[in-house]
Amino acid sequence: MRGRYYLIGGRQYGGMFPGIRELSSRFPAEYARPGFSGKLPELLSLRFFGREALPELDVYERELFLISERFQKVLRLYEPRMVSKRLLLLKEEEKREYFVPILKEIPCLSEKSSRRLGGELEKGILIREKIPDLSLFRIPDHVVIRVDLAESLLKRGVDGFSLRALELA
Repeated sequence: MRGRYYLIGGRQYGGMFPGIRELSSRFPAEYARPGFSGKLPELLSLRFFGREALPELDVYERELFLISERFQKVLRLYEPRMVSKRLLLLKEEEKREYFVPILKEIPCLSEKSSRRLGGELEKGILIREKIPDLSLFRIPDHVVIRVDLAESLLKRGVDGFSLRALELA
């Protein structure tokens, strides 16, 4: 698919986002990949901690890539067959529902891409011919969104995320 692509991440804000307890033991990262999602129940509840109230974000990417219900509804318009798992985050009387989209990892990152010292992607270049017709997918350590889905999310008021442009080769 031709078009523009972005790295998508959670929007930064002033506080420290609460971590999720029990995440690695109850939801190993590999379970968020095709072929493994059947090992998880349809709804998983986890506790989160932190001094502040949990902010309303549309994308949470710290331990796992989670999306809000608003994001999920728009994603369904573009990827109706994509499997997602529901995740309920709990803290005392507060709760938030998120979804974990089961994303395919696509080997389309060019060797011309560059990384910073800590391994973070500094300049991302995707190989055009290897990009499938998906509006949301993984590359190593990142999630990629196609421009039409990103624009649709923004038009519908789903804006709790950040975008960083990728180049095409």
